[in-house]
Amino acid sequence: MSGGSAERRRAGRRADDPHARRIAELEELARIGSWVWDVVADTVTWSDQLYAIFGRSPDTFTPSYEGYLQCLHEDDRPLARHNVERALGHHEPYAADYRVAWPDGEVRWVHCRGRAAIGDDGRVVQLLGTAQDISDRKVLEAQLVHRALHDDLTGLPNRSLVVDRLAHAMQRTERTRRHTLALFVDLDGFKAVNDRGGHEAGDEALRVIGRRLRDCVRQHDTVGRYGGDEFVVVAEEVRWPGEAARLAERVLDAASQPFEHLSAAHAVSASVGGTIATTGRTPDEVLRNADAAMYEAKARGGNAVAWVDAPGAV
Repeated sequence: MSGGSAERRRAGRRADDPHARRIAELEELARIGSWVWDVVADTVTWSDQLYAIFGRSPDTFTPSYEGYLQCLHEDDRPLARHNVERALGHHEPYAADYRVAWPDGEVRWVHCRGRAAIGDDGRVVQLLGTAQDISDRKVLEAQLVHRALHDDLTGLPNRSLVVDRLAHAMQRTERTRRHTLALFVDLDGFKAVNDRGGHEAGDEALRVIGRRLRDCVRQHDTVGRYGGDEFVVVAEEVRWPGEAARLAERVLDAASQPFEHLSAAHAVSASVGGTIATTGRTPDEVLRNADAAMYEAKARGGNAVAWVDAPGAV
């Protein structure tokens, strides 16, 4: 498919046409660009705003179907091609979100709509549509999703995301000889931090503990704040018992280090409960076992690691 000539593009954007100027102003205000593909003449016309949305210049870019696809992120091109082909072959309108790759490397989001115009003989004579820049909306949606799944104080995954990560880890390791490990971490003496240093000191201690736990595990492991002064570590592909025991000791050590900004009277340690996610258990059952193991560690006086439902693992 060939693009329209420069003369055709200029003719579609004549400055002396009040109606065209008004449409261009409205498109700019709404951040919506429009296009028309004349299937019979095999020409494509883009509005000025569509060039702006796609980060292209009418002086250097000639619109065409293939050129349009090349503007999209390579992972989104198959869906875009499918939608256009369905519109051409089955006269189905479409609406979809795609990523646009600008020449400078910036990636933006567009919401594209298209439909076919049918001639008297039942054939498609035109394909026309719009593209709206929705990058700001996508950023906001990502922020809302992140906030829904992460703890505001520490930035770590929250309880919901921890359970989801644990479920996926258990599914993956069912096919291997290694194991998914869950560690439940509860801080010993944390109430004294709040009582003597105030909630600001307590919040800072939780943030520091969260960073320390994140730093002491592997990059692909999950560290989440389960609630209050409780944290959970999910590690998959772990060998039992040696690798699991070493990881638990690292977690215990990281959670029990003194704080530079707190006095010795405010020092905390940790009780760590561990379990192996054995076949047939649900994520909730695994976490309950880890929680029970944590209480066993507390019963021993704290600053310890205890295990539940793990010695039988091989």
